[in-house]
Amino acid sequence: MKTTIKILLVSLSFGAGYGLNKLLAFAIDNFFVSYEIYSSSDDVLILDKKCLERGTPKDLENIDGYYGATDYPTNCENLLDYMICANRYHTPGAAISIYKTIVPQFVEEDFLSLRMGQFDPRLMSACYTLNHIGCDFLYNAAKNHDRYTISFINDMIWNGQSFYDDKLDSFPRKYLQKPYS
Repeated sequence: MKTTIKILLVSLSFGAGYGLNKLLAFAIDNFFVSYEIYSSSDDVLILDKKCLERGTPKDLENIDGYYGATDYPTNCENLLDYMICANRYHTPGAAISIYKTIVPQFVEEDFLSLRMGQFDPRLMSACYTLNHIGCDFLYNAAKNHDRYTISFINDMIWNGQSFYDDKLDSFPRKYLQKPYS
């Protein structure tokens, strides 16, 4: 009798555990979003394909607007679109978006106010490397006569930032008439 009750309890325990596991899996799948963020993921694929195949400013604006409205992408997805549009299609303004995405905005502002011993030199080196990469994109876009980028460079210099690059700093002097010091 005791053996039968033990076997029955063990069988019921396994059955109850299996049933609760199935119930929990059903609840997670139906009540919590675990596998798809948006039901319209085909929309982003269509917009992304247009952006990568044509690279027009309107296509870049559409994909950027979709990403901004849905909070869907990581910065890496946006950055890849910007880089392809800037390098392959020379899309006006794409280099500015790359610069704003990869260059830490605290390079010149916060680090200059710190004493030398208060920051990690590896972090400083990484920040200036990202700044150099962003400046390369700006330089290439300006060299291809992208007026948006030249105006962006001019406005940044006008607001007191220096790119520490004679070639990059020379574009506003060459193409624009706005004086700066």
